[in-house]
Amino acid sequence: MIGQLFSGIASAWLLTSVLLWNHGPAQLINALVVGTVALLALPASYFYPKLRFVIAGAAYWLFASSLTVFFMTDSVLTAGNHIATSVVMLVSAIGPFSGITVIPAPQQAPAAVAPPQQQQLSRAA
Repeated sequence: MIGQLFSGIASAWLLTSVLLWNHGPAQLINALVVGTVALLALPASYFYPKLRFVIAGAAYWLFASSLTVFFMTDSVLTAGNHIATSVVMLVSAIGPFSGITVIPAPQQAPAAVAPPQQQQLSRAA
């Protein structure tokens, strides 16, 4: 539960950072796509825990694509923000405290069961 909370906060921060300062075109698209994918996969991961690997994959993509910025002419602030955010998302998705709270999917109601019958004890006289 804590891991999903941190992953949601990091995804929301990623989308918010696009509005706070200027991103290069590649990093802008990366931030929008990764933030959106992670926020859409997050609620569904409560029902299907394997979807946390989608969040981890998106975080890994953001991390790898942000490392290339140091060799290009993009903002170092943006690259540092994306690297830090992707590490938080990755650790919260598959790290040591990523204990996923699974909400069981709705199932059909079981067939009606007759109430248990009480056994009568005979008194020995």
